[in-house]
Amino acid sequence: MTSKEANNILAILKAAYPAGYQKVTEPDLIVTVKLWAKTFKDWKYSDVENAVGAIIATRKSDFPPSPGVVMDQLIKNTTPPEMTEMEAWQLVFKAIKN
Repeated sequence: MTSKEANNILAILKAAYPAGYQKVTEPDLIVTVKLWAKTFKDWKYSDVENAVGAIIATRKSDFPPSPGVVMDQLIKNTTPPEMTEMEAWQLVFKAIKN
């Protein structure tokens, strides 16, 4: 993700959580954009945007999520689900039958 894309993500967060960005100064915003761009440099913008969207849709807090919270959601969104214990046992039973 680039700095321009990070700025777009922060604009989305600012729209969703206006109270969290009320007192942010221009120098603070520049540092924040750099931090977000660096944190998500290896991720596609669309993936980060989807993670932020999921957080906005489900989060009950009035404050914006930290990069760590977004990273957790991003990993959750992009990691294929693991097999449950029951699904694993069903495979074992099916193999035994064969």
